[in-house]
Amino acid sequence: MSYDIIGLFEDQSKLAQLTGVPLGGILSNGTGVVAAAPVTLALGANTITVATPGTFIVTMPSGSSASVTTGTGTIVGSPVACPGGASTTVTFTGVATQNFTVTVTCNATSSVIEIPGIRTITAVIGASLSGGYKLDPAAVTVAGNKVTIQPQYYAYKTDSAADNVAINVPTTVDLSAVLCNLTVIGY
Repeated sequence: MSYDIIGLFEDQSKLAQLTGVPLGGILSNGTGVVAAAPVTLALGANTITVATPGTFIVTMPSGSSASVTTGTGTIVGSPVACPGGASTTVTFTGVATQNFTVTVTCNATSSVIEIPGIRTITAVIGASLSGGYKLDPAAVTVAGNKVTIQPQYYAYKTDSAADNVAINVPTTVDLSAVLCNLTVIGY
């Protein structure tokens, strides 16, 4: 999921417009070495070239997950699942200059987005998701300069005149292509 956030100070002056992809991950060296570690993992496939074989730590934020698979070198237990909100150790048994792949997806679970430049968010005045998903500003929870969002959708009934209420998107749904728009006020 990518985001487009407009942050305003309480006096209504525009702080900044932030865009990016908050739900990547981080790959760190364990006993093995990747020259550029820690490596920021973007959504999609990330090819990691190893300088020294050994263990590596994949840390995924809440709202995304990853799968680590063998490339030209071997990942023990491939594919290795790396759940959101946790760190997973993977073992690479290939040789130097070989690689493996970390594929990151954004899952339909509550996601935490930090808004730098604002110390405390006092209100969320606008919130939406692309792709037909629902995000109600009143349902966005705030803690300091972080917001937690929960993607939802409407379950339409074909046998009734009234539609169901919005429900949480199942966690198995990949929301990597969805854009989150937020407008927040803070100081």
